[in-house]
Amino acid sequence: MRVAEPGLMYIKSISVRHTRHDFTYHIFLTKLMNDVKPHVILNPSEHQAYTWTTPSSALQLGLVTDEAACLEMCYGVTL
Repeated sequence: MRVAEPGLMYIKSISVRHTRHDFTYHIFLTKLMNDVKPHVILNPSEHQAYTWTTPSSALQLGLVTDEAACLEMCYGVTL
C-alpha cells in the first residue's frame, strides 16, 4: 500500500539533539481507508520493530527522545 500524495499532509520537521544522536522528525498525517493497517517494511539497520497503536497508548511505550511531544502536537494527547 502506498500513501497517495494528495492525501498526505505535512505538519512540520522537528530536530532533536540527543547526547549520542541527532534526530530529525518529519511529521506527516494521512487517513487510512477503512482503517486498513498496511504492511510495514523496516530497514533493519534503522529500526528494530513496529506496532500499530493509538496515540494515547503510544505514550506508554519506550519512545525515543521528544517523540511524546510529537504525538502531543499532532493528536493533542498527553501522559
